[in-house]
Parts: sequence; structure tokens; C-alpha cells
Amino acid sequence: MLFLLIGMTAAQSPANDGLTLSPAAAYLPLVKQCEAFTRATRKTKWKNVFQADLTQKVDLASLPAKSVNEHGVVQQTQPEGKPAICTFKVAAKKPGLLSIGPKVSGEMAVELVARTAGDIACDLSILLDGVGAGPGFQFGGYRNKRNMIWVDRALSSGSRARPWKTVNIANKKLITKGKWHKVRMELKGGFVRGYVDGKLIGKAPLTAKYDLKKRRQPMFYVWGSTAEIKSFNTYILTVQEVPDGDEAFARAFDGKSRQQVQQEIRELVQLLDHEQWTTREQAQQLLGRIGYLAESALRTVVTSGTAEQRYRARKLLGVTGEENSKRKATNSTAQTTARPVVIGNQANGEIRLRAIPIHAGDSE
Repeated sequence: MLFLLIGMTAAQSPANDGLTLSPAAAYLPLVKQCEAFTRATRKTKWKNVFQADLTQKVDLASLPAKSVNEHGVVQQTQPEGKPAICTFKVAAKKPGLLSIGPKVSGEMAVELVARTAGDIACDLSILLDGVGAGPGFQFGGYRNKRNMIWVDRALSSGSRARPWKTVNIANKKLITKGKWHKVRMELKGGFVRGYVDGKLIGKAPLTAKYDLKKRRQPMFYVWGSTAEIKSFNTYILTVQEVPDGDEAFARAFDGKSRQQVQQEIRELVQLLDHEQWTTREQAQQLLGRIGYLAESALRTVVTSGTAEQRYRARKLLGVTGEENSKRKATNSTAQTTARPVVIGNQANGEIRLRAIPIHAGDSE
């Protein structure tokens, strides 16, 4: 995954994608052409990697499906001639976590169909690794009064790490007692998205330090209530490569040759060591949007560029090294005021700029 921090200033304009007027802004047309070419030649698809139909009698231990603390009990019964019922009963005023299926990494989606079966409607939620341990979508939290997105752990304060940050969702859709709800959490494109009954109700961006490579455990979260579960599915995002023939390339780049495009990309790479910090940041942002088409030029400066170019190219390529772990941003003030952007560079090849502000309750 690609990570970067981008400084934003008052001189930005929607007409130039929020970039300040700098040498980097001149390459915005190139960037948009690269994005169009990537969209035309790389198609994403969700692949189901775990599926549990809990209306059929199964061995819960073999799924595996288990309560991860003493507050919850999971069991499955099957009345004669009727579908099986999987119940997760949580003690009053206690958090219950049900771990289901294997750990997964990368861009993923977790989806379940469940309903509240107890007296209290509170949480039909999906978390990764547990409460405060990873991203998540909290549906019907706080006794069914609010919905939230869990995005990332806040920066540490002194010797104590703050809990994971939550973002309230403006959408007022809540749990209807007794109704089966389809709840889905997506981790895609640097965002956590929450869906209920097929509709997006909110999303929020992860911070740049989130590690997509880390394997995480999908969990069903219920607070102080009883829930019944029909199904639980986990998906990962895959990419289908489409042949990038000369015709598609010429159409995306208005007849420019591959050599011409690579030369323009190399010129943009040189701006990673521009005298102005804002220009360096914007060049890094644009190269992140260009994605895999910039890989060759970035790898060249990793071995032969200046220290600043090597640092920024390594960040974009996701390359780790002693230089990266020790070096600080050259502009400390800008570093503290920068807003995080996440660029996705999965093994599946999806590379795309991710928007910066938090959006709650908007549509795709």
C-alpha cells in the first residue's frame, strides 16, 4: 500500500484538483490521462474467500466461529423441519465479540445478515481485530442511537496511545428490532465504508499509517443484547487485467507515444526534490495518482536520485529501509498540519488517489 501526507493551503482551487499553483500543477493533465488509462485496462472484482450459511447446521468450531471473551455465548439450534438458528447471546451491559472465519489482509469487505433478538437493540456491528484494535463499522451503537466508522488509532499522547478514532455518521438509519439487516463493511481505496440493506450510509478515510498488509480478524460485535445470524461472508478485492494495447494507449494519451509519456513522468519525478516543500508534496501526490505507470521512473531515482527523491520514491513504492525509518519530513510545520491521504497499491494492482475529507452519509 502507498502512503503519503499532503499539505493543503488556502490557494487551492477545485479547477486544478485542489493543487496550489506550482510547477507540479502543470502535470495534472498527464495525471488524468494516466488515471483514465488505468481505469480502462484494470477492472476490480470482489472475490468471496469465506462463506458461512448459518441457516444450515454446521460445526461452529470448524468454521471457526467463537466468542473471544467471556461475555458472549454462540450456539446453533435446528428445530425439526426448519432452518437452523445461530444465536449470539451477550451479557447485559457487556461487549460481545464473535470471531468468524479466517484472518485476511488487503482491501476487503465483510458482510453479515443478522437481527436483534433480545429486548435491547444495540449493535449489529462489524469490527476487525476487536474493539479499538482495527477499522470497523458500528451499526446501531450506543443503545441504537448512532452509527460510526472506526478509522484508525490516533497518534500517541505521551506514554499512552489513544483509542482508535471514530467518525459519527449523519445517516439516521438504525436497527429495527426483529428485522433482518444486511450489514457490510468495506475497506477499499483508503476508506472504510458502511452499508445497511444494500445502501451506503457513511464512509471515512483511513490515515496514511494504516497497514493493508497486516492480516486482520473479522468479528461480529454486539453490546449487551442477543442477535441471530443468518450468514457471514468475507471478500477480498482482486483485479482483472485488460490488455493495454497500442490503441487503448493512444486513445488515453491523445496519440502520445509511451516514450513521451514516460519522459513527462520522469520530469514530474524530478520535482520530488524541488526547493519548495509544497511542490514536493504535490509532485508526490500526483505520482501516487499516476500509479504503476510511474514505477519505472520511481525505481530509477531510488538508486540514483537525491536523498529527498529517494525518500519520497520509497514512500510511493512502499519500499522500506533504514533511510525511511529514520528520516523526518524536511518541513516540520507542514508535517504537523498536513492532512492524510491514502493511496492503494495492492498486489492486485489497484492504484488510485483517495479523497481527503470525511464524508458521512453520502452516495457513491
